[in-house]
Amino acid sequence: ELAKAKETMPEIHNKATKIKYPKSAIDNGKKDEYQTVLLKHMKEKKPYLKEDITLKDLADELSIPPHHLSIVINERLKQNFYNFINSYRVNDVIEKLCDPAHSEKNILNLAYESGFNSKATFNMAFKNITGKTPSEYKRSTNNWFSENSEYPAIPIFFRLPLQGKTTILKNRI
Repeated sequence: ELAKAKETMPEIHNKATKIKYPKSAIDNGKKDEYQTVLLKHMKEKKPYLKEDITLKDLADELSIPPHHLSIVINERLKQNFYNFINSYRVNDVIEKLCDPAHSEKNILNLAYESGFNSKATFNMAFKNITGKTPSEYKRSTNNWFSENSEYPAIPIFFRLPLQGKTTILKNRI
């Protein structure tokens, strides 16, 4: 039994250290280029506003093979495609929650405008990213405004899909 266990150990070790994309023919320079193009496109073109966007759709917009785009999002941004897209959507909702021009709209309508097509997905993504439900977040923002009305900007804390780091955004009002 001990001899048999020793024989299977290398197999277990190889599975544990297996590279996620072993046949990836994409070098780091290309990954850098794709990441830059992707993040610029997300900021400027806002493809996340399309409720039915897919990895293939985004890859086609960027002229990047879908497999390469997936690698960049997974390895570089440490997210899967849907979490990546939803983080931009949540950011969009937060910006609208803090914009007086959208103050009369309900949160779910803002979510739909931001690309979500399901209340459940929106609530789950929002809570995962901000740590609060959308209503809790809105209440805390409203309280902050009433206590600090002389300040022209409010800090918004949440995880942006930029290098997987926590970022503070300041929205001007």
